[in-house]
Amino acid sequence: MNRVGAQGCGEGVWLGFFLHDVLLRFAETARAHNDTGFASRCPGHATVLRTNLEAHGGDGEWYRRAWAARQGRPLERHAAAAGQLGVV
Repeated sequence: MNRVGAQGCGEGVWLGFFLHDVLLRFAETARAHNDTGFASRCPGHATVLRTNLEAHGGDGEWYRRAWAARQGRPLERHAAAAGQLGVV
């Protein structure tokens, strides 16, 4: 998995989950620092990201791990229960 994004090609789905969480947490932090503009944008971006993860991040049963660099092929699905759709 450490080569998925080599040379800027390929994407890991887990990073999308991480970014979703970060956006929601940053909104809280931004509000605490009176940055209402940034705070108001974060939830919308998180919603768009979640929608895309649900639409494109899985195969109908499992979330994909990543897309291979250059080929654009999804890597094999992960068989752990935590990877089932709907966990986001």
